[in-house]
Amino acid sequence: ELRQAVTRVWPEAEVHIYGSELTGLCLPSSDLDMTVLGVPDKTTRPLHTLAGELRQSGIVSYLQVIDQAKVPIIKLVHERGMVAADMSFGQPDGLKTGWLVREHLEEMPP
Repeated sequence: ELRQAVTRVWPEAEVHIYGSELTGLCLPSSDLDMTVLGVPDKTTRPLHTLAGELRQSGIVSYLQVIDQAKVPIIKLVHERGMVAADMSFGQPDGLKTGWLVREHLEEMPP
């Protein structure tokens, strides 16, 4: 549903999960780290645009835009699954790092 909300606003955008979910190191209490790639506007406007779409769609029970941080994010809780998530825009480095960690973990003996 979160991906659908993003692509309703930006049809060419891609939503990627990174962090502990990608590496397989997540705990049951972990949140999801997500980044949206392919949105041409590099300001904080997309945060507010997506926040409006998420509020209107009714799929979040909690939403906070943090646009003054080094990496601006939307903190949210998905209504149905009660899963917490942080969404950023244009941050491919977390995704690259997650894949690197995952590859190294797969090379390690059990």
